[in-house]
Amino acid sequence: MNKFVFGALAFSAGTLCFANESEEWPTLDREIESLASSLSQGGGGVGVSGFVKSSYASSSDVTVGGNDLGGFSMDNIRVNFDGAVGAFNVHVAAEGASDFGFGTFGNFGTAAGVGIIDAWTSFNITDQISATMGTFRPPFLGDALRDEDELLFIDRSTSGDIWAFRDQGLMFSGNFDQLGWWVAAQNGNDSAGDDLALSARVAFNALGTGVGSVEGAAGAGDESNLTLAAGYYDDANITDGTATCFEADYTRGALSAAANIVDYDNGFSGAFGGETPWDLQASYMISPDEWEAALRWDDFDDSNDTTMVTAGVNKYVEGHNAKWQLNYSAIQSDAGGNEADVIQIGLTASV
Repeated sequence: MNKFVFGALAFSAGTLCFANESEEWPTLDREIESLASSLSQGGGGVGVSGFVKSSYASSSDVTVGGNDLGGFSMDNIRVNFDGAVGAFNVHVAAEGASDFGFGTFGNFGTAAGVGIIDAWTSFNITDQISATMGTFRPPFLGDALRDEDELLFIDRSTSGDIWAFRDQGLMFSGNFDQLGWWVAAQNGNDSAGDDLALSARVAFNALGTGVGSVEGAAGAGDESNLTLAAGYYDDANITDGTATCFEADYTRGALSAAANIVDYDNGFSGAFGGETPWDLQASYMISPDEWEAALRWDDFDDSNDTTMVTAGVNKYVEGHNAKWQLNYSAIQSDAGGNEADVIQIGLTASV
């Protein structure tokens, strides 16, 4: 099985702050205790939240250790710490994951360990403009900026997987009525070298109050909401290393729809597989805020004309905070080794 299909993270995987594979899960307990103790010394109190996301995947087209895929995965164990020191807000997120990685890493059955994935401090410059400094996701593609417990499907779209990495840097952001904007300078491909990666994103609520952070129609309300967004990314260390994206998110009552397309310049197209990958998805709430059916089409725009269709059904127990998910994905490609049918069952619980 071609690893690109299951983990198109050749560029971004190196930026994830996971510990090595030999660490055991009890290490997470010690890290959490240390983080909580350090943050609480600020005197402003610490809020703790997080989620656990696990799944089972089965496929006769994917092999793990010589056997057909058919096992369980701890996709995400996330703990968030939020506190304040004077005018400064502090956010630290620790995560552990083993992730068979049908959609995310491609490390079938391999423990990725535990570590800090987000760590930043933010403060207000004016009533409408704020700054953030530390480790965070670049403000580029909306699908990549959502947390894993906010997704309509068990795994992100292909482009969402690629851009859900973290990097160190400085970001400015603001909101003006219906328009939100973000501009960031981060280390990029040369780590702490002087060639920075610059990114920017704008989002406009064209209808209603706009679409919220979660995917799908759960809790969307009866009115029409439409958010249009665009993003730009330029890594100065990569020749022709620029990318642009355009996206739209729509909800109305029981219906939701979303689409995005990413256009890569020559320096990125080889690493990411295609020049203009895109995806389109839609969902319908069969039973209000209880059962939702969804369908997504991913076009990799690679030399093998690879596409992936994913059908899903969600059972919401407490909205996205507690949900069961059933997904069936079919990958078609001119390269026979890339083709696969995969069934997944996932459970997500957030606190």
